[in-house]
Amino acid sequence: MPDDPYASFARLYDFAYWDFTDDVDFYENLARIHDAPVLELGVGTGRVAARLAALDCEITGIDSSPPMLARARENMKAAGVPAKRLRLVEIRL
Repeated sequence: MPDDPYASFARLYDFAYWDFTDDVDFYENLARIHDAPVLELGVGTGRVAARLAALDCEITGIDSSPPMLARARENMKAAGVPAKRLRLVEIRL
């Protein structure tokens, strides 16, 4: 497997990007329109997934970076996202 480009700064990623919301309305609208489970590829630290979970969406987030997924788990726990609403999956490239 290639080196994980996010491993060295996963714990700092949210400081730069958590407040970026320019794209979130788009994903929220899609989730509302389709009213179905959501698959987020490249879920990272869960920036979008957290917002969708607040809409009661069922989400499966996929990422290849274990440190980013670990941060996503921490973020979802801190946000009070129920485990049944979010499934995080590591894929190997």
